[in-house]
Amino acid sequence: MKPVKNFLIPLILIVSYQLSNNLSAQNSLIILNGANIVMDGSQSSQTYIVVGEANPSGITRLPQGGHIHSENQYNYVKWLSGIATGSYTFPFGVGVNATDYIPFVFNKTAGNNNISVSTWSTDQQNLPHPAATNVAAVGNMTGITDSVLYALDRFWDIQASGNTADLTFSYLGVENTTSAPNGAIQAQHWNGTSWDAPVGPGIAGVTTGVGSLGPILGQNTFSPWTLIVPCAVDSVSQNLFICQGESISVGTNTYSNAGVYVDNLINILGCDSVVTTHLTISPTSNGTDVQSACYSYTWIDGVTYTANNTTATHTIIGGSANGCDSIVTLDLTINIEVTGTDTQTACDSYTWIDGITYSSDNNTATHTITGGAANGCDSIVTLDLTIVSPPNVTATSNSPICQGGILSLNATTINSASYVWTGPNNFTSQSQNPTINNTSTANSGTYEVITSLGNNCNDTSQVNVNINPTPVLSATIIQDSCETYTGQIVLNPSSPNPPFTYSWNNGSTDSFISELSEGTYDVTVSDAVSCSVTKSFEIYNNTDGCECFIYVANAFSPNSDGNNDFIPVRGFCITNVSFKIFNHWGNLVFETNMLNDGWDGYYKGNLQNSGVYAYILEATFENGKTIVESGDINLIR
Repeated sequence: MKPVKNFLIPLILIVSYQLSNNLSAQNSLIILNGANIVMDGSQSSQTYIVVGEANPSGITRLPQGGHIHSENQYNYVKWLSGIATGSYTFPFGVGVNATDYIPFVFNKTAGNNNISVSTWSTDQQNLPHPAATNVAAVGNMTGITDSVLYALDRFWDIQASGNTADLTFSYLGVENTTSAPNGAIQAQHWNGTSWDAPVGPGIAGVTTGVGSLGPILGQNTFSPWTLIVPCAVDSVSQNLFICQGESISVGTNTYSNAGVYVDNLINILGCDSVVTTHLTISPTSNGTDVQSACYSYTWIDGVTYTANNTTATHTIIGGSANGCDSIVTLDLTINIEVTGTDTQTACDSYTWIDGITYSSDNNTATHTITGGAANGCDSIVTLDLTIVSPPNVTATSNSPICQGGILSLNATTINSASYVWTGPNNFTSQSQNPTINNTSTANSGTYEVITSLGNNCNDTSQVNVNINPTPVLSATIIQDSCETYTGQIVLNPSSPNPPFTYSWNNGSTDSFISELSEGTYDVTVSDAVSCSVTKSFEIYNNTDGCECFIYVANAFSPNSDGNNDFIPVRGFCITNVSFKIFNHWGNLVFETNMLNDGWDGYYKGNLQNSGVYAYILEATFENGKTIVESGDINLIR
């Protein structure tokens, strides 16, 4: 059921009220005094203004005017007249213009039912038609009345079954767009299947202002109504197309050949109608239906074909584009399934299109793809699968190595495999066993190798590499003087990997050598991780001031290796000498008055600890000059 909006007005509605109108409005539910009521309903939401006063004075329109704007089939004014009779005026109007007042009068003479009325304007094609009413569906209105030439552009939907009434219609002059707008206007009713005969007094039509027609007496069939100009000579031209072998009838004449035909007819209103017919004869069409199918094909003739066919025909009645018959010839190709092989190589396992996971080689499995072939038929695929075992690679190296050495990286040999190495310092290589020459500490870090057999068959391994730095070697050098073997070299190595070992070309393994004469002295210093550096030092003989001198070295190593095992006093042209050595407690640990005599590191029978010892030296030269000096001596163990 469609939703309905009801406006039940139980009180007196007075838009402009004057005391002098009280008496005349005492039985009215709606008083129009210059006001307009605009309704806005639709087929899905009908709108009603309900007048609950049965007396015809239920709506009163005062001299100031006013109207109800319906302008839609679903905007109804419903008068609950019941068994009452009388002249019920429905004060319709269009928009808010006071001059567009088009009342409808339902002069009820008999009956006991209520009255619902709506009205609306249409276009020249008489649209919109009324929807379903109390007589029947009306969307199929046809005929002379429903035309541009004869019908005024307005409809009335009157729902008052069981009543008898005299009807008076009003319309706007601009709605009279008929071919004879000043002709005699009559009313006509649609009975659900056709138009009833025109009725009414035949009042001359108007094209401006407001026109009316009525009263139309004794009507007992109602919705819907429109106004017409019954008679006006019309001329109709029609272009008709028929198929070869067909014919048409115009009035009492029949035509089957192409041409132009003029017929003088009388329409259903009794008016002259001149019909000009332009007749075109269209031929039947012929065509070919090209089809391809798998195994079999059921054509439009209902026959199932299992082989190629180019001779079958079928006639489609009215099937051509011009509406004539179409004769179709079949051009049919029957196809069969296609076979093929799917060659695959996979790592470890493979899930095929059949949903099965295979873990070994297979060349027997098959799968059917419905409609998978290029010709639209099934495709039968045979699997040809090779399973490759995943590689197992291990990365190794010759690390740790010393700075400047050759780093060798190694990966497990795997047949047909490819290798990709990456590592520190932007290192990359595609060799199985790459090398890096002249390494530095920047080459330390983690190296990774990816081994691949293709088909996502890969393995990865890593190896950590440590490049140890070469020791850095500096030295303190004292030159020989006057060929007295007073030359001395003291080494100062540095490295993150102590302790150090020393190898001199004179056989010493100490960090320093002394009592050296002029010459070249080579030493190799190695740290705890066997990284070494070799360096040469030159000792020169200083001959300046060689007449008289005295000298004490600043370090010795009493380790019984035959090198620097004691610390003597050296000198030239010395007559007297006093050489004393003290420990850090101030104890005298050695004393001599002899040149070239020295301390062996022992005190009271015990070899003393490494450390710094102080000495005092006094000497008298042959020229009578005396010297007193003091200093430090390093005992190194």
